Amino acid sequence: MHQIVTQIDIATSPERVWSILMDFPAYPQWNPLAGFHAMNQALKKRAEANGE
Repeated sequence: MHQIVTQIDIATSPERVWSILMDFPAYPQWNPLAGFHAMNQALKKRAEANGE
């Protein structure tokens, strides 16, 4: 299985971060990998590094 891991520092309170992360309906507004997926179904996403 492939895995993607990223890390950033966010200049705000943990409460603000959690409120955004728990607002699932708003994910498509800020998360390009967000979508609706179902168990046992294939998921295809394309990612590009450095525009390649």
